[in-house]
Amino acid sequence: MSLKDCDYMPQRVAIVTRDLAEFDLRGHMARIAELAESHRCDTVVHALWTEHRQAGARWVPPLNHYFGNTRVFPRYILHETGNLEDSAAESDVESDLLLEVWARDSKQPIKRVKIAFAKSAAHPEKKKQFVESFNRERLISKKCGFIYCGEFNIIGTQRSSSKIRDEHNFMEKIKATRFLAVPTHRRPRRYEIKKKLQAMSVGRTVVTTWAIWSGHGRAKVPWQAFHHGRDVTDAIIEVPNTIRPDVRVGVLDLASLR
Repeated sequence: MSLKDCDYMPQRVAIVTRDLAEFDLRGHMARIAELAESHRCDTVVHALWTEHRQAGARWVPPLNHYFGNTRVFPRYILHETGNLEDSAAESDVESDLLLEVWARDSKQPIKRVKIAFAKSAAHPEKKKQFVESFNRERLISKKCGFIYCGEFNIIGTQRSSSKIRDEHNFMEKIKATRFLAVPTHRRPRRYEIKKKLQAMSVGRTVVTTWAIWSGHGRAKVPWQAFHHGRDVTDAIIEVPNTIRPDVRVGVLDLASLR
């Protein structure tokens, strides 16, 4: 993160997903960035299972692989890469999947992390380490960060109550954060997950998106947004694209949220 970007805060976010029945987005990343720029989006958040890369491959993408012929935007692109052909390629700490954040004009990702844990029942020590390393590994700037799929289980819910359990003081850790991207692999169907994301959005905006997969049912829209505890998914405007029939792109103007 450069010093000039330490206070970076997204203004318009492009949210991108695809159908798992189709190929990954390897050959389309540049066109997606160009589409994002045409809608003045400074940040691109991809659903997970984004781009296939053979296990152990030392491939270094050319400078225009992610940003194409864009000139100003996007400034940051967040996506997942790894061996998508691996049957174990889930939100699992044992997989070789990595979440990467690329900054404009960067020759390598500014963030490249494995998922810390995926389930509520994860060992408390893993959750403690996640919180302790959050600023270093999950913040893009002081105001903007991300959570990698099941890491939203850092907080818990309470039955018959709207309150959450925050045994690791995570909400205090993100007190200064104003935007959180929470890309996931599959559609978060459990009510408790929505409750957690909604709780995390108090004091900030939270955006989540997931890969489209018929096995988990097809939601009307493949993304959600929360702002100060409210569901503001309707504020995400889907925009037409010619990238591929299964690719869907939504744009969220954060200034429009009240």
